[in-house]
Amino acid sequence: MIRHTLVAAALAAASFSNPSFAATPSYWYAAADSVGMELLNRYWPAAATPADDVIGKWHFTAQQDGKADPDNNYWHQPHAMDAIIDAYNRTPDTGEQAAQKRVWLDVFDKWFRGVPRFQYQWNEDWSADKWTNRYPWAAVDGADGWRNHYIDDMEWQALTHIRMYEALRSNEPLLAAKYLAKARELYDNFVWGLAWDDVSRGGDGGVFWMRTDKERPNSKNACSNGPAMIVAAKLAHHSTSEADRAKYTQQAEMIYGWMMSHLWNDDGAISDNWNDGRSNGGPLTYNQGTFLGGCHWLYKITGKHEYLTSATLATQYTIDNLQVTAPDGTRLLRSESDADETNNSVFRAIFLRYFVDMINEPAVDTDTRAEWYSSLESWANYVWRDGKGVDRSDPLFGYDWRKPLTDAEISAGVNLGNMVSGVALVEAMNIARKPATAETTPTSYSAKFDATSVARQKADYTVTNRPPADERLFVSKAIDREIELVKKQLSNPKLRWMFENCFPNTLDTTVRHYTSDGEDDTLVYTGDIHAMWLRDSGAQVWPYVQFAGDDEYLRAMIEGVIRRQFKSINIDPYANAFLDPHDPNPDHQWMGDNTAMRPELHERKWEIDSLCYPIRLAYYYWQVTGDASIFDEEWLQAITDILKTFREQQRKEGVGSYTFTRETSRQLDTMNNDGRGNPVNPVGLIASAFRPSDDATTFLFLVPSNFFAVSSLRKAAEILTEVNSRTDIAAECTALAAEVEAALKQHATYDHPKYGTIYSYEVDGFGNRFLMDDANVPSLLAMPYMGDMPADDPVYLNTRRFVWSTDNPYFFRGTAGEGIGGPHIGYDMAWPMSIMMRAFTSTDDAEIKQCVEMLLATDAETGFMHESFNVDNPYDFTRKWFAWQNTLFGELILKLVNEGKVDLLNSIR
Repeated sequence: MIRHTLVAAALAAASFSNPSFAATPSYWYAAADSVGMELLNRYWPAAATPADDVIGKWHFTAQQDGKADPDNNYWHQPHAMDAIIDAYNRTPDTGEQAAQKRVWLDVFDKWFRGVPRFQYQWNEDWSADKWTNRYPWAAVDGADGWRNHYIDDMEWQALTHIRMYEALRSNEPLLAAKYLAKARELYDNFVWGLAWDDVSRGGDGGVFWMRTDKERPNSKNACSNGPAMIVAAKLAHHSTSEADRAKYTQQAEMIYGWMMSHLWNDDGAISDNWNDGRSNGGPLTYNQGTFLGGCHWLYKITGKHEYLTSATLATQYTIDNLQVTAPDGTRLLRSESDADETNNSVFRAIFLRYFVDMINEPAVDTDTRAEWYSSLESWANYVWRDGKGVDRSDPLFGYDWRKPLTDAEISAGVNLGNMVSGVALVEAMNIARKPATAETTPTSYSAKFDATSVARQKADYTVTNRPPADERLFVSKAIDREIELVKKQLSNPKLRWMFENCFPNTLDTTVRHYTSDGEDDTLVYTGDIHAMWLRDSGAQVWPYVQFAGDDEYLRAMIEGVIRRQFKSINIDPYANAFLDPHDPNPDHQWMGDNTAMRPELHERKWEIDSLCYPIRLAYYYWQVTGDASIFDEEWLQAITDILKTFREQQRKEGVGSYTFTRETSRQLDTMNNDGRGNPVNPVGLIASAFRPSDDATTFLFLVPSNFFAVSSLRKAAEILTEVNSRTDIAAECTALAAEVEAALKQHATYDHPKYGTIYSYEVDGFGNRFLMDDANVPSLLAMPYMGDMPADDPVYLNTRRFVWSTDNPYFFRGTAGEGIGGPHIGYDMAWPMSIMMRAFTSTDDAEIKQCVEMLLATDAETGFMHESFNVDNPYDFTRKWFAWQNTLFGELILKLVNEGKVDLLNSIR
């Protein structure tokens, strides 16, 4: 194979170089840097000298190394830029990669300025066009080159502008705002404003494909409607006003409706176009990708599962039908024609972008996502890792992925679209997250399934939704006996059914009980996420502790949870979630976070409650069983680490060692100020970088978590004194608890004009405060349930009235129910956990009954609790398998039964 020679001037001007593979975190990261730099070096002609028309050079060339090509490759421009955006998003801005990130960033605004000029050179007749007068633009040299006769071309420019906005809105807000404004302009004026066949004006709906000499285009194509749906949905997502959000959402839904009635086939195939009153043309990877992408984005912004269903069917159709067979039998995403056709060459890049998003969508069945990931992985391995589809020493991608390019083909010129599709394939391996399934792990390790599918008709309340007995991960005879005893006392068939489904859900589907070095060692997953949160695992097994004296196997399992939690704290007291060392396929999706990650960790978000839940569980276990063997050297090291971490996060001597940032489009998944968060005044409270919801705090002194720290430290002091005789460490715990308690009394309360003195949710010690409550526990509402204060505390009672009202910005009330939510899920999504906490902390039977009735009415007939539900539509929910909420529901019903409230429960109809 002939090694390529870079154009000398381009090399001198750009100074691009291939990155050091040794400095990169993974195989596919290094591969993506390699092909990304190849794209820049050979298709981005930054060789302009001062005498040249510099702006006119800032665009991707149609072929590599400046080879002439008569075609206008305008519509390839956004797809090439998408590859640069992927590289930018992937590359950390610290350490050895910071310089490489600046290389990617350098392209953004040059491309934004150069492409319109390039496009205008190909469309010099725009000055006489009807559109010029109808839609005047602030033009480059008197014209605006973003316009094109093809509507889909402008849609792609808009989509890429939105992606540039998403990539830069945190670090480069002025640039980002400019890109988003251009995307809106293109969409509002030319896509919806011109090309939508307005039904109100006698049209039939749908977005026209192109503008001809006539006033209207001649065809409505999938390629013009699918991208328009994505643009509208994304604009809705990024709109700051409710009116704009509603407008763009409605437009995206209208486009979806038109595509479903004109181009959709029941098997998931999308016809190419609608013309002359009928659909024409078979499915293409391009059209499948844009349709499923639009549906997926509609699901994201509305939560309506019909959109996700359509996206899933379109994805599966592509995998089943749009592949070709390589010489060794490997199935590969197909080319759309036998020839190296300029336009079709980029189709696969389009499909890959939205395909990867579906692989990462947790609401899709895990086994389905695993099948999709396997397809992607086999494509990438064949083409790149095994070198059967490209020569890695000269990485230019051809149209046919089944074989590398020949020297003659490279000499003739390699189309930009082909290169972009190959780069997209390699980048996809960095974006896609491999799902863990029963097929990839031993059946003793992972539950095969969790029967929580939605039934839109009344379920059979006589048939349990528990996994079959031989597929339950952990069986406790004491728990099974208790379930039967409670069921016999309940007359409401649905309540009986839901109690049986929910109470054992942690045991049935999330517990992995081992023996390590002769001691019990237990990992407890949250359900659909295969990792162990210190918070969730402590809460999940908490209701079973009361039965530990009646079931030695259950006691040993809980002992193993406590030992695993202490061990985890000693690995890293700042981490919130850990991986199972026995897992053959650990979920390392957050290893790229900018914090001190290590292989044992799933996530490293610092949350006060992560260190409190293990103390709470161990103390309760000790009280119930009398077993003090858990308080050994591992425990002493853990409490030492806890004290050290709490003191450091009082921030009396600066911000401390912990920082955290993440490359993300979600604001509350990262921290500001270079990962240190907002400033706090060191008044004695403990800073928490994140809330129990795993969302970043605004004011870092999180009040309910500080109350939890006080009660936990006092429990630890009792253990240290009575079991370990370590009065020295016990005194440190007691002193710290007293200091934090005093600071809470001074800084955590607020004299509310309507409710009297209440507790703030967050404060910063400077006098700033956040008046709200979040559903996840610990919360203000849940403080008596956690044992942090009595339920009749006057300030708590005032706070309770506030948080369960519309004065709490995250309290939502609708036609189906009401409750507290939080920014983790967003508007109108109440958490059943908040309803349960209201019942746990209530002394009013009418209120308790109302809570239980609401829980029964909002399960979407699955028989299980969910993370959250839409207060106007319980069938719109998040996380179908969330074991903590399931077990918590069972705990609530059991508590009410034990407190003699069976008649109250049986009065529910």
